[in-house]
Amino acid sequence: MKVEVYKLTEVEIHTVRIEVELHDNVSESLPKHLFNDDGELDLLIEVDTGKVISWQGNEPVSIHDNIRNNGVLYLV
Repeated sequence: MKVEVYKLTEVEIHTVRIEVELHDNVSESLPKHLFNDDGELDLLIEVDTGKVISWQGNEPVSIHDNIRNNGVLYLV
């Protein structure tokens, strides 16, 4: 019998990358540079500061949406 044993490991997270599909009425009002080629919101956020590293704009943007179940969160 094989049993997988997971070892508790402490890692340091520097950034979080969020790729998520927004509802059309929300995404239409946002700048296009926030989206990847698949039309998903694609943000890279520095954990310690909360700063969006992938931001290319000069103006703040507020995003409110109910996230669908197909989003991806990467811890980097």
